[in-house]
Amino acid sequence: MKKILIFLLVIMAAYSHVYSQSCDHARGRTHNALIPTFKLALAPRPATDETAIAFFGEVGRRNYRANGTVGWLYSHEDRFKLSAEYLTQRLGYRFSTGKKERWMHQYALGAKYQHDFYHQFFNKVEATAYYSYAASHNLKPKRCKDFLYWRRIAGSSSYGGSLGIIITPWYSSRFQVDADFDSVSYRRKYRSRKHLSGLGASFGYQQQIASHFLLDLLAEFKRPYNYGKVRLSWSQPEWTGLTIGLFGAHTRGKSHLPNLTTAGIELTYAFGTQKQMDNNACNPCYCDPALAGWVSAPAVYMPEVLAIAEEKRKKMIVPPSCHELNYSPIPNFIFLGNEPYSFDISPYFSNPSGGALTFSASGLPAGASINPTTGLISGIGLQDNQVYNIVITATASDACASVSQSFTISFPCAPPTSTPLENPVNLAMLGGQPYTLDQVTGHFFSPNGEPFTFTATGLPSGSSINPTTGVITGISRGSGPEFRVTIIGTTPCGSTSQSFVLTFYSA
Repeated sequence: MKKILIFLLVIMAAYSHVYSQSCDHARGRTHNALIPTFKLALAPRPATDETAIAFFGEVGRRNYRANGTVGWLYSHEDRFKLSAEYLTQRLGYRFSTGKKERWMHQYALGAKYQHDFYHQFFNKVEATAYYSYAASHNLKPKRCKDFLYWRRIAGSSSYGGSLGIIITPWYSSRFQVDADFDSVSYRRKYRSRKHLSGLGASFGYQQQIASHFLLDLLAEFKRPYNYGKVRLSWSQPEWTGLTIGLFGAHTRGKSHLPNLTTAGIELTYAFGTQKQMDNNACNPCYCDPALAGWVSAPAVYMPEVLAIAEEKRKKMIVPPSCHELNYSPIPNFIFLGNEPYSFDISPYFSNPSGGALTFSASGLPAGASINPTTGLISGIGLQDNQVYNIVITATASDACASVSQSFTISFPCAPPTSTPLENPVNLAMLGGQPYTLDQVTGHFFSPNGEPFTFTATGLPSGSSINPTTGVITGISRGSGPEFRVTIIGTTPCGSTSQSFVLTFYSA
């Protein structure tokens, strides 16, 4: 049994993880939790003998409403009222990235006409018209998996009307039936506007219970939503102008309009001097009885802000995750002679993912090159006794950055040698005659065959040495002082020198 429970827990955890990673939260209707609401109504107060004013408000944690109504009597049978309403609600909307709550605002105007037949059964007829406007709201883009979602709550413009009759089927009761027409246009941005229109029906029922309680039922089946409300109110003659009620209401949205449930306490208070009571009204009347009971209810009451969620998405190009390349120090290399050489530097670099590396090098000796794929460096020995600083750079397509390593390549060679020159050298010739002296041939040697560059010090004035051949030329001085001459032979591998004494005398 224990193993079965563990297995079920693992399955449930896996399922919850998969669901949490899903981007399909936009499916279905959004259900908003119960919103506790407090209603306060100020019963009609006479402005003139034919005019009354009423105010109505709702206050809740996520629901605020303000409604004002003014009504007129045209005659004893005919009356007219206008209402203006402001509604703001914090509603939840379903998107692919999950549910999002937002304060939404709506304005509404309504007008209603009523004719009273003063008949025992067939009491009244009514005609109603309304218009509402709900603002839209843009939300910040949000990412889900490999998609970026642009989210928006589309407001609406709506209008409609109704025709209804009110009858009294039995004592202390009232039954109302309305035929409704509603048209809603949601101002969508990412797709064409969503327009809904159609006929519906509303049913209302009031029943006096005992002498102090009134039961009020309402059911509306409209194109944008279905709405139901239950209210039970209580009044005492001793409570001058005060009525207490409990209510609960539920709105079931259509076409992605969210669901909404409210419940709470309702207080109604009337100001002024009390006049006679209206048989069909729960609240005390403080103006013309027929007008007072009618103006107590607003001409327009929108149970919910008419706004729906919309979104669009775009596939995101997600760069692959990167990593660092590994490397180790490259040793220095020494090559002798002028033979071809090669060595591989790829073992000193590695890619943890196993991906291919690309190599490049700077500072290579003349004639050397690197294979960018294999990392093999090849060239021919220069025997120039130089040290070359090489920088190797390795890159990979899946690496965060390239890495570089430095090392040296040197080409040492044997230094040149020399043997003693003929010494001294006595030149017998008349003064002012040109002379030529070759002292280097057979005395300066380059083991690797590198050419010499010759220089000399201590030469007589007017004499010079050929830097390539080492031959000294000049003009004889005749009998005179001795000159101590030093010849220096230099190759890329080093230098060597020999000295001798040069004298001139007349033949």
